Order: sequence, then structure tokens, then C-alpha cells
Amino acid sequence: MRKEKIHHAWWIMVASCFIMACGLGIIYNCAGIFFKPVGEALGINRGPLSLYMTVMNITMTLFLPLAGRILTRYRTELVVSLAFAADFMIFGSLSLARSVGFFYLAAVLMGFLPDLCHDCHSLTGRSADPAVRPKKRAYRKLAG
Repeated sequence: MRKEKIHHAWWIMVASCFIMACGLGIIYNCAGIFFKPVGEALGINRGPLSLYMTVMNITMTLFLPLAGRILTRYRTELVVSLAFAADFMIFGSLSLARSVGFFYLAAVLMGFLPDLCHDCHSLTGRSADPAVRPKKRAYRKLAG
């Protein structure tokens, strides 16, 4: 009997899941752990501080249609790379925050970037291989 090899696409999917879990998963899912110590350092309660996550999620929701348009007009690899780098730099800048207002501003910026990093990439079906990409006209119809 011949042993079948696992198709390389499965390895790509596993690596993508690992990247998402380690990168964005840790940043967004573990934020609540730091609300108490950061709130104490800023002299505020957890409620106003945790509002930054709400602002970020609302921004993600509102920005999703525009992110789809951006991904259809520009090179996906470049947009995703820049968005990931900016997202991690903004998240890192939260360690320098002196007020809760900075958290809200960062939340708006961080709300734009994940749509470009992962959400719209899967929704638009963009492929890194130009030969696989459908015509841009179809995306413009979908994007509105």
C-alpha cells in the first residue's frame, strides 16, 4: 500500500492558524488580564479602560467594507504586511500610555488594522498568486 502525503495546503493552513493564535489571538484575547494593573497605574477603574476594546470592535465593524476595497486595489501582501507591523507597534505603544484617552485613540487605529490583516483577506478571496486572482471588476461589484 502506498502511503499518501499530506497536501501542502494543509501545512499552510496549520501555519496560518498558528500565526493567528500566537499573534493576534494573544493580543486581543488576553487584554482583560491587564485591565486591573493598568487601571491602577492610570488611577482609573477597569470599566473606562475596558471600553477601549469596545471602541476597537466597533471600529472593526465599521471599517470592514472599506478594508475590502483597499485589498482589491492594492497588493495584498504589502497591505497585510504593513497592517500587521502597524498593529503590533500601536499595541506596543500602549505601554507608554499616560491616560485612558490614548487607549481610545489606539483602539480606533487598532480597529482599522485587523480588517486588513485577516478578516477581509478571507472575505475577498484574494490569493497571493496573480494567476489565481479573479478580475478586479467582480470585487468592485461586491464591494459596492
